[in-house]
Amino acid sequence: MNSLTSKQSTWNWQNTQEILCPICGFDRYISIYSRLDYLDIVSCQSCSFRFVQPQPTHEELLRFYQEGYFSGNHDFHQDTNYFESREKAIESEQVTGWQFIKQHTDVFNKRFLDLGCADGALLVLARQYGARKVAGVEFSSDAADYGRLHYGLEILESSADKLLFSDQSFDIITAFDLIEHVQNPSQLFDEVSRVLCSGGIFLGGCPDMECFDDWGAEWIGVQRNMEHLSYFDSKTLSRLANKSGLKVILFEYQGFPLNNKQYKNYQALKPLSLVSKLLQPDVWSYNVLQKLRVQLKRPKHFHELMFVLQKVEL
Repeated sequence: MNSLTSKQSTWNWQNTQEILCPICGFDRYISIYSRLDYLDIVSCQSCSFRFVQPQPTHEELLRFYQEGYFSGNHDFHQDTNYFESREKAIESEQVTGWQFIKQHTDVFNKRFLDLGCADGALLVLARQYGARKVAGVEFSSDAADYGRLHYGLEILESSADKLLFSDQSFDIITAFDLIEHVQNPSQLFDEVSRVLCSGGIFLGGCPDMECFDDWGAEWIGVQRNMEHLSYFDSKTLSRLANKSGLKVILFEYQGFPLNNKQYKNYQALKPLSLVSKLLQPDVWSYNVLQKLRVQLKRPKHFHELMFVLQKVEL
């Protein structure tokens, strides 16, 4: 049994399995980093794709997402009210991915599918902006149930690499913070291409593994989110896209690659962020140092790799 001991999680992986490379099927790899959950990130010796080895079984992943992932019991959303924060994000239109969608496509009168939709917050916004049809796919029954009950959405409980939709049934498909979670990313891209109409758009974002090449173990992408199974870069995404009949329209880099310390939430001083910082000079100085390090290094990669792909016209 593997135990994860980090500040982000107290989750224990109970069942894991050795896998072949999820992209090319090769059976040889080298270990490049050992995570906090004692699972290794490895690099395929054939295609250089980087993934977790061994990986949690399908049943173990299901247990992980069903036992409080979105309700704040463990990992990334620990000690937060995820659904409440998403409701506020809908009101302010700050749901992850929405501004990127608005910048690069128009959902009006389009058929819109969100993979890994959680409670369907993006679907709510797409519906408000005139999408003709909205639907989602979500692995967690807690999140899917919430979206169906509170927002009246069509959300299918399923893995995103097995889409239960007919061919060419959507104009826009999104996948933000999703592709790194699936067990079969190559099949996911094939499925996306299948259900996209000719000329349709696939948008999303994932952690950028090239940050690991820049920062090694300091990159936040390997310090947390132990449910991540695959680590993508622009080369891998390009190969997957081309193989599946998609062409790259855009790659964009966002976010901050290093860990920053959090200030305490001084409720009485909340509007006075400067005062809060002055009360914690050690935190303030650490964060300034981290930002200076990134500025001096001038890396091309900034934690998150955003992408816009388009299905090749038939």
